[in-house]
Amino acid sequence: MSSRLFLLGCYAFISLGVSAGVLGPGLNTLAHYSQISLDQTGTIFTAMAVGYLLSAPLISLLGPRIGVRNMLIFSPLLGALSMVMFAMGRTLPMQWLSAVLLGISQSGTQVGYNAMFGTGPNSSRQLNQINAFFGIGALTAPLVASFGYQQFGEATIAFMVAAVMTLPLTIGAFLWRGGIPARATSTSASTKAAHAPQPRPVHPVGGNLREPMRHSVFWLICTVMAVYVGCEVAFSGWTTEFTRQGLNISVAQAAASTSAFYVGLALSRYFSNSVLRVPPATLVLIVLLVALAGYAVMLVATVSAGANSMGLPLVLAGAFVVGAGMGPIYPTLISIAIQRFPRHATPLASILTSSGSAGALFLPSLVGTVLATQSALAAWGLQMVLLVLILGLLLAVRNELKHQPRMQ
Repeated sequence: MSSRLFLLGCYAFISLGVSAGVLGPGLNTLAHYSQISLDQTGTIFTAMAVGYLLSAPLISLLGPRIGVRNMLIFSPLLGALSMVMFAMGRTLPMQWLSAVLLGISQSGTQVGYNAMFGTGPNSSRQLNQINAFFGIGALTAPLVASFGYQQFGEATIAFMVAAVMTLPLTIGAFLWRGGIPARATSTSASTKAAHAPQPRPVHPVGGNLREPMRHSVFWLICTVMAVYVGCEVAFSGWTTEFTRQGLNISVAQAAASTSAFYVGLALSRYFSNSVLRVPPATLVLIVLLVALAGYAVMLVATVSAGANSMGLPLVLAGAFVVGAGMGPIYPTLISIAIQRFPRHATPLASILTSSGSAGALFLPSLVGTVLATQSALAAWGLQMVLLVLILGLLLAVRNELKHQPRMQ
């Protein structure tokens, strides 16, 4: 794989991270714009998940016609439009539409790059490394939002910065003239070299997934992805508000918890495969336990906040540990699925991305409702229960992988 394409993939995930990371810290601004409650504004996460769900049939329909390169050119432009609409919109329906467009945009970009880098012999390492840059972008967004709150009393500037940052990605994809791996553009086996002229890309979500769909491990991975992504989006979207409520501090101060989460996420994605030299299925089990430990630290910090001055440092440390635990899960699951069914790279990446959106469709809103109507502790306890559910599912995935050979 070309080093220039790798760098372009890294920047792609920086841009994706900025666009996604601005939503949580920007909720207060969006609520102020539309004059509604914070938990109502949190429904933008559901709308974003709808965009992800819509992306699968769109990729299936348009993929064979426009190709991977054009998908990587136009998807960021759609993301830029959504960020401008967030900055300019003053009603909840406009914010919903912006979130739907953002989900479609992010899915198109993720699917393209994950399919390209998920087919090689070191796919788990490469996918974790390029996805690590999502964390770098996502931790930058809360810092820009915090600056906006301090200087202007709102986070509008963060949405505009996110819009501008998508443009170099479109330019880079437009100027790229290297080859695209055959398995990233076709679901049929190919013996052509990576830099040879490629066949028309095929992205069926139904027909060419019939073979994987006959195996229980496919459904298990889809289920894990759904619950996990719902938890990740809920955490990244609500940790600022959780910290604000739990420690009774300002939004500008609380936004640091979201940044701490993304620092941990970025570092663990980049270095986890080097530090933990274990099979991918074992890796996700280990890091999930780390994430659970981080949640526990945050809960203890908020419970004891009134008794000492270490509340915020402990919450930040806990958020960092949660990020370190969650970081490798998403790209490693993509890698496990593609390596298990290597002839179906692009449709698998697409369907797993959409599976993740199924969880993001309702879990962030559910956590937001519990946070608003019950307590911060109840919201975080709910997420810990869901992580335990994921742990059980991952054990089943590892067991299935041991008994089913890799498809050729």
